[in-house]
Amino acid sequence: MILIVNNCSAYIEELCACVKDYEVKLYNEVNKLEYDAVILSGRVKNDKNMNLKNINIIKECYRKNIPLLGICYGAEIISLTFGGLIRRLEKKVYGMTNVYLDDNILIDKKSIEVFENHQYAISKIPYNFRSIGYTPTNNNEIITNGIIYATQFHPELSKDGRDLINQFINLSKRYVSNQR
Repeated sequence: MILIVNNCSAYIEELCACVKDYEVKLYNEVNKLEYDAVILSGRVKNDKNMNLKNINIIKECYRKNIPLLGICYGAEIISLTFGGLIRRLEKKVYGMTNVYLDDNILIDKKSIEVFENHQYAISKIPYNFRSIGYTPTNNNEIITNGIIYATQFHPELSKDGRDLINQFINLSKRYVSNQR
């Protein structure tokens, strides 16, 4: 079962439509993490309690080796949790764009078309993470440490992005079955 953490995302319905076997909980309703994988949604507004709760979820996923996918805000809070940095952009990024991929286990393409809607970007990736997707304006569109993945964009809003979510779920299932 996949846990979708709803950080009050405007796109939560689209995200839930991408996943078959899932449970969705608001960030402040998450207590125990007994799931095969976790997906952190984006958010609409900044909230200190949301940040603290997501940091605890991320740390618990890391401790328990639970595959984790962070989307937009989820990517930013993952980066910050592990010592990375984010920066506020001069101009909000909104709309469809191409993300170019490097040696990407999530999707076997040179580039994918995705939807972006954010005003922050990961400016420095955390130690032990690597960037596997970039645009001309952002070097860190997708980062990973091998079990944790983070996308600065909203994969739930494009065909290529939904394929990426499905591949994350497939990798998570294989990972969990190998751990048991």
